[in-house]
Amino acid sequence: MNELMGNYLAKHIHDTTAKTFREMVFIRNSVSELKDMFDAVTSLIEISTHTPPDSSHDTNNSETLQDLIRLKKIKCISESALLRPREDSDLNDDRLNEEPRDVLRYDGLRFRACFAHATNEIGKPEAPPHRPRGVLTDEGEDREVWIEWREASKDLDGSIAAWETMIRIATLAQMLAAPKPRQFLTPTCIGYVDDRAARSRFGWIFAMPEGSNCSTALRTLHSLLGKVQHQPPLPHRIALAHRLASSLLYLHTVGWLHKAVHGANVIFSVNESDLNLESHRWPEPSPQDARIRGWLLEEEGSPPFKDANPLLGLRRVVGDKYYSATRRCLVAHGESGMHVEEEGDEMRSSEMEIQLHTAFSDLIVEELKGIVT
Repeated sequence: MNELMGNYLAKHIHDTTAKTFREMVFIRNSVSELKDMFDAVTSLIEISTHTPPDSSHDTNNSETLQDLIRLKKIKCISESALLRPREDSDLNDDRLNEEPRDVLRYDGLRFRACFAHATNEIGKPEAPPHRPRGVLTDEGEDREVWIEWREASKDLDGSIAAWETMIRIATLAQMLAAPKPRQFLTPTCIGYVDDRAARSRFGWIFAMPEGSNCSTALRTLHSLLGKVQHQPPLPHRIALAHRLASSLLYLHTVGWLHKAVHGANVIFSVNESDLNLESHRWPEPSPQDARIRGWLLEEEGSPPFKDANPLLGLRRVVGDKYYSATRRCLVAHGESGMHVEEEGDEMRSSEMEIQLHTAFSDLIVEELKGIVT
């Protein structure tokens, strides 16, 4: 019993400390300030628990500090990069080449010379959400990679808006290439492609997971759940929901706001021979999705369902906690959502960010965690 209580207390302290560290990212402005606060909090924990420092404790503290500093560095990269375009009137692509960065930059011509499609990708359409897989050969090194393309507007060429877009593209590549806490669950970026001149698009180049080969394919969560025989058991799906929510929590901590979180943007690497996902597909997102949210907020006079409310069906399958977390994400604002009013979205103060961060942590992540554990 004493051992169980000791493990419980240690885990509770670890979780509380992690939450404190995330909030510190919001309110401190330099890495040195973060280190000072980290040392102070660590000392208080050791005093309150009467736990002398040991090698394992020091290792955990070191890893937490490293994660925290990484978070702050990534946030600083983002904030400083977006200030440059407005402060500098000399905006051109040559200047971009002078910017210090840790990722490779390709124009369309060079990229096509270096990239070879995987054999199982040849002949597939390049329309979204297709993500081409292949091998990138550069300076004698072959890398298994995949590309995430985004359309670019030619109308903005030469404008400040175009420069800001390029800064965002390069900055996002840098952030996705930087060392990150394991909770991020984001792929590792090794470069980006400026293919505006030939095909009006940008692309990010991501390394495939270690151990990938020519038969490794990318599949979305949407496609995997659409194949009945490949659906994971319900406890595994709930655990996945918790991991995704935890990932979003850490993304929000450093000021990243993912604007397209859905099943088509959650990617898994699989062995192509093990899966055949072409025989059944789930329907794509529908305009009805907005009506469902409107009905939850009582903005719609009648529920947009022909039969039973699917959310109530969800409740019967997964229980109250999962249903409550799902409903809060759909509603977003007010007491039924994240306890933050809609008009407060534009305030963007540190206090508001901490309030929203805490609400998402307590009402979504912790609720899902309570089901998993």
